[in-house]
Amino acid sequence: WSIRKGYQKVLNRTYGMHPGWFAVHVGKQPAKVGVVKEVRSNLPAGVLPPKEDAIPHGVVTCLVKFGPVYHKHKLRTDSEVANDVWATGPFCTLIEEVVKLPRP
Repeated sequence: WSIRKGYQKVLNRTYGMHPGWFAVHVGKQPAKVGVVKEVRSNLPAGVLPPKEDAIPHGVVTCLVKFGPVYHKHKLRTDSEVANDVWATGPFCTLIEEVVKLPRP
């Protein structure tokens, strides 16, 4: 949801994603409470994610163009990526472009 809406500009993984276009899907299972709390804490003031039952599950929701990959611990502390609230690492992939797909 946060990627589709354009709030999340960095994708975190334990491995580096390859630059290029990828389909982003919503998992089949509801989000865990900890994940929901993390998303809420990273959103701008006044923005709330939708209720879990309002989100379609197990579907592709958007296409994303990934850019460069950075290792969190090797970033300059003053860099845009290092200061992004979504950049928790260990590998941070920039989200350069998002194409929303129609609701399934």
